[in-house]
This record gives sequence, structure tokens and C-alpha cells, in this order.
Amino acid sequence: MGAIVGRGVAIELEMAVIEREMAARLINRGICLRRAGSWRDCLVLRTESIAARVVYIGCAAECIAARVVYIVCEVECIAARVNCLGALESRANSFLRVNFGYAWFNIPPNGVSKMPDYIPKPDVEASAYFNRVLQFAENDDAPLIMPLAAVAALRALASDFADKILSVENARAGLANAVAVKDEARAAVEVRFRAEIQRVQVDPLVTDSKRVAAGIPVRDTIRTTSAPVTPSALVAVADAAGINNLTWDGSANASGIQYVVEAKIAPALDFSTVDVVTAQKFAHTAQMPGRNVVYRVKARRGTATSAPSNTASVY
Repeated sequence: MGAIVGRGVAIELEMAVIEREMAARLINRGICLRRAGSWRDCLVLRTESIAARVVYIGCAAECIAARVVYIVCEVECIAARVNCLGALESRANSFLRVNFGYAWFNIPPNGVSKMPDYIPKPDVEASAYFNRVLQFAENDDAPLIMPLAAVAALRALASDFADKILSVENARAGLANAVAVKDEARAAVEVRFRAEIQRVQVDPLVTDSKRVAAGIPVRDTIRTTSAPVTPSALVAVADAAGINNLTWDGSANASGIQYVVEAKIAPALDFSTVDVVTAQKFAHTAQMPGRNVVYRVKARRGTATSAPSNTASVY
């Protein structure tokens, strides 16, 4: 590159010398022409002037060519720097993947650098990542450029975060045990309640209005040969208080029809009867928010039972 620039400067200096020589020669020829008055001298002077101009044009062309070569060299130098940057990026990403599991540098074709979120989203994976970086930072053989005070502060924060994860896991285990105990208590009370309710349902001294007022399903006493119609448009909506509210359309059935509400509570694989009601709605109470429950409803009249309705689920 230096040789090319030197060549261009030399050519321009050479052109300046030629211009000075031609001026001097023109002045001398003019003096001679005035003295001799020869037309031959005038012709020679004119020829030399044309030759000088041709030489000048040639020098100018060489200077332009030298500048073009200089520009080409500059372009090649820029391309080499871009390739070098790509190689450095690749080596940096390889180093970070091996030591940390993530590549921090991402330079897209448009040249705009963008750093992705390299910290894992799951808590346990994020805690492991923090410990891996800190272990590398505390290694004397390959230290990171990180102040010791910063490493100590990060270690304290990472340890506190790990303790909080453990606390959450313990709380979840305790919650699971509490839910299991609650479910056992519910099963026991349901068995006793169902037995008493069935007794009230068949007691002739208890009127249907009292049963309805007490929330006790009224037994179907209508005898008919018509088959019950399958309920439709079943919808289940859960709330934060642990109540799953069900509604359905049973308008195609006559009054006094019974509806058998069935549920499949995770992790159960089969449906089981939850309750039998006469209204076209049901509130399934004492449910754990977040637990998946699938419902369906059947219409029942006497011993005849319809096909199940569409299923509706919560969570």
C-alpha cells in the first residue's frame, strides 16, 4: 500500500517537473523565434508542445490508475477486517458455549449487535447457571474480569435464591400432604352425608319443598315410558374459592327429571358420580384451584338414563 501511494506522489512530482521544463523551453523557443524568425523553429516548437501535452496526459492517466489501485486495496483491507471480526465472534461464542453453555454475542448481517437473554427461565436451571458462572469466576487458573466484591455479592444473592427455591419446594410438598389429608376427610364426610340424605329422600314425612329448601335432591317419582333426553351445552367455570360451577341445557326433558353429575378428577382416569340434582346447574365445592376436573351430565328418569352430555373441564 505504501509503495502505491509513493508511486502516485512520484508521478505527480514528475508531472510538475515536466510542466516547468516545458514552460522554460517554450520561453526559450519564443526568444529564439523572435530572433531568428524561422517558420521551421516555430514548427519544431509546436511539435514539442504537443509531445509535452501527450506526456502530461499519460502521467495523469498513470496517476488515476494508481488511485484506483489504492481504492481497491482499501476495499480489500475492509473485507479482511470483516472476516477477522467474524472469526473472533465465532471463537468467542465457542469459548462461552464450552464454559457457560450459552453464546452471548450475536452479530447479525446488518451489523447491529443484539444480546439474547442467556439466563434460563426455569428457577432450578437459572440457579445452576449462576453457580457455574461463579465457580468459573472464582477459579484462579482462568479468572474472569470481575471484581472480588462483585463475585462475593453475586454469590450471596445466588445462595439466597437457591434457599428460596428450596423453601418453595418444601411448601409444595407440605401443600400436597395437606390436600391429601383434606381429601380423606371429604371422602369420610361425603359417605356419611349421602347415607343420611338417601334416608331423607325416601322418608314420606318429608315434603319435596323441604328437601329442595335443604338442598337435598328430590327423588324422581314420575313414571313414564319416554326416555330422558341427553343434556347439552354443558359449561364448567372455576373460581379462586375452590368452587366449580356447572350449567347445562335440559329444557328438552319434562319437569321432575334428575341429572346425574359425573366428574373425572385428576389423576383419576374414570368418571365417578358427584351428585344427583333436579336443577340445571350444580356447584362442586371444596375443590383445589388449579386441579384439572372433567365433568359430564346424564339425565335420569326411573331406571332409564340418557347418554352423557358433552364434557366440560376446568384448568
